[in-house]
Amino acid sequence: MCENGFVRAPADDRKVPTVVLAAPVLLGLLLFHFVAVGLHVCPPNPVSLSARPWVQAYLSPYFVQRWRLFAPDPGGRNELLHVRCHLREGSTRSSTDWIDVTTPIIQAHQRNRLGAPSRVLRAYRPQLGVARDLERRAIKHLDGELAEWATRRLDEEAAAVFDQGKAHVQRIASAECKRRFATHQVAIEQVEARLITVAVPPFGRRGVNVEVREGTALNLSAMDYVEVDL
Repeated sequence: MCENGFVRAPADDRKVPTVVLAAPVLLGLLLFHFVAVGLHVCPPNPVSLSARPWVQAYLSPYFVQRWRLFAPDPGGRNELLHVRCHLREGSTRSSTDWIDVTTPIIQAHQRNRLGAPSRVLRAYRPQLGVARDLERRAIKHLDGELAEWATRRLDEEAAAVFDQGKAHVQRIASAECKRRFATHQVAIEQVEARLITVAVPPFGRRGVNVEVREGTALNLSAMDYVEVDL
């Protein structure tokens, strides 16, 4: 086509495929994910400890990995969360027996691996129930100042994570007490929680109802009841 004596070049209607534009972004996200997971599961070192805040913020709670099925630190126990409710009915105050919250959640999780129970378990168990003995043993192999710095970072992180886990437990305990006992006549004033360690039965006795209590790993004193939606 001619215009003012010039020939107009045909328009180039070719477009860059969307997949070509998205590929670098997807590769970058994939690389970021694997770097975060690698820093999370590797033994404590200056790089992994300094990166731990943003690694935890990204991985928790959906991508957290804990390699405790194998040596040198296989899991040999379960942690059960028990709650107790402090009630008031008129001028009468009373306390309930300890209630096992974890076992019903695990049973519901086993029936539906993608449902809400799995998120409830991940909300408090990594923060309150997982010992950091393996990390502290690894820190002992670091040199003087580096070991002190790593220990301080681990203590700071443990304190912050514990506070977050305690807040989750407070809400879980409040929800359980509300579901079981709250009525127009009965008010819930406070909740308590404790973490019980139970030995895992040998593989040969799996399915047998054998429970050996080892002790109380953690005892959270009375906390104020918080209103939650059921």
